[in-house]
Amino acid sequence: MNRRQLIFLGAAALIIAVLAVFLSQRQAGQHAPAQRARLFPELESALNTVTRVQIHGAGAAPFTIRREGETWRVKEKAAYPTDFKRLKETLISLARLEGVEAMTRRQENYPRLGVADMDKAEGNTREVQVWADGATPLASVLIGNTGPDGHSYVRKTGEAQSWLGSVSLDVPGRAQDWLDKELVDLEVNRVQRVDLHPGGDDGETYSVVRTDATGFHLEPLPEGRRARPGQLQRIASALSRLQLSDVMADDQAPSGDAPWSEAVVQTHDGLVIQVRSRKLEDKHYLKLAARFESPPPPHEAPESGDQAAGDREKDRPGPEQVRAAAERLQQRFEGRTFVVPGYAATPLGLTLQDLTEEDKPQEKSAQDKPQEEQGQVQQAE
Repeated sequence: MNRRQLIFLGAAALIIAVLAVFLSQRQAGQHAPAQRARLFPELESALNTVTRVQIHGAGAAPFTIRREGETWRVKEKAAYPTDFKRLKETLISLARLEGVEAMTRRQENYPRLGVADMDKAEGNTREVQVWADGATPLASVLIGNTGPDGHSYVRKTGEAQSWLGSVSLDVPGRAQDWLDKELVDLEVNRVQRVDLHPGGDDGETYSVVRTDATGFHLEPLPEGRRARPGQLQRIASALSRLQLSDVMADDQAPSGDAPWSEAVVQTHDGLVIQVRSRKLEDKHYLKLAARFESPPPPHEAPESGDQAAGDREKDRPGPEQVRAAAERLQQRFEGRTFVVPGYAATPLGLTLQDLTEEDKPQEKSAQDKPQEEQGQVQQAE
């Protein structure tokens, strides 16, 4: 290879190297991610001014969560308190929502991402609008399907551009999913007695009454039968961590001929909760009321060996505390009918037959038999 050819090849190699660098830089520039920006940059600083949130899920009626004083309520659910933790997390996520990757701008492709306008939406599409006092919402967004890394596809209402969002937006489209599910939580160690009348003409009234720190007995106890302690405990625990599935105003509750079971739960510190329950079709309905009644004076000292009773007396809240708690519960209960899971309502409809079993005499073991009888057995052997 002569000198001219070497110079030519060297120049060609240099040109190729420069061209390769140029093309790689150009390609990198074409695929460089756009600078991420928040879709609602003004929302985070305005979160404390938010007064209502409207949510519309595909195939469901829109509903409104609004602030009344210090409490957020679901308007369409008899203005019942909302799950504030879920609402707070949703608002913060919307305030920090960024567009990670630009997706389609074509309307015909919106359904694939679940971000079609609500008049055409189906499946998992939800629209969320956040309002303060002004006429224009602070945020309005369509939330669609789940994309890579569990993040949600989104599109600002009225804009063509859709995005892969920076977060996963768990925003249920049904009003009942936004309710504060804890209806009442009455610890069983506070329950002193439960008077219960099961629904129906043959339902006999009875009482489950505390005997000591851990047990209850049944009044009256049918002749020839004995109480089943586990069932008595179920009744005493019926209002412990009781959660609702749905709620409605009393005048919107369904009517029917099914009888109501009625129970009155009394605590040792003066709280009284009345419960009416019945089943219509496949749902269990409750109506509740709470009040305060002055409890009997505490014992001067617990009886010997009953340290647990002494602890209950020591930890007993004062009358004013219990009265205030009863008033808060009554505000939550009044004018509303609740739907609860079947397992939660069943204990309040148990009959005396359910609570007892035949009292069969226990067969004596060899150790329990009289010595004379044991001797006879041995002689016979």
